Amino acid sequence: VPKSELESWRNSMMYMHMALVGDYGIPNDTGVCIEFTLPPTSKRIDFILTGSDEQNNKHAIIIELKQWSSVEVTDQDGIVRTALGGGVRETTHPSYQALSYAQTLSSFNEAVYTKTVSINACAFTHNLTSSVEIRDQRYQNYWKQAPVFLGTEIEELQDFIKRFIRKGDNGEALYLIQHGRIKPSKELARALSGMLKNQPEFVLL
Repeated sequence: VPKSELESWRNSMMYMHMALVGDYGIPNDTGVCIEFTLPPTSKRIDFILTGSDEQNNKHAIIIELKQWSSVEVTDQDGIVRTALGGGVRETTHPSYQALSYAQTLSSFNEAVYTKTVSINACAFTHNLTSSVEIRDQRYQNYWKQAPVFLGTEIEELQDFIKRFIRKGDNGEALYLIQHGRIKPSKELARALSGMLKNQPEFVLL
């Protein structure tokens, strides 16, 4: 991969390491996947954790990782501005991005939409020190569903993980997702019907 992407991984993985090994409530045999290609797309999910809750329900947590040190609010739905590629550019809000990945799995992956594995999502902006812009009310619909955590909020991220993962699964849920059949769910068909009636249904990739 390009050197810039490799450095990005090293930086973000250091923060994820701190979050995971710094809390003894997160099991050592929690499943971990890095850079998961999201079928049926070419998109990649930064980080996935899997395990089960106290009732043995299987869970997967999507974590969108961002190295942003500053964010600007825009008036566009789910769009922020930040430093990217040598300039300040518009891009999707990390909570929107994580939520869109979760909804795509829920619409197309049979292991997910049959409730074999439950999907949850969040974002970890580990270089941000202010939550004012990233949690602006204009993006509330997204960060309420997929919380965004700052680098100073590692304990809050750990608490979020432990809401869903209390027991490790050695990646069993990852295996189910990876080998889940890719076919549209009945809920997706109903959502399409609703969209034709001008009802808000999708968080698009």
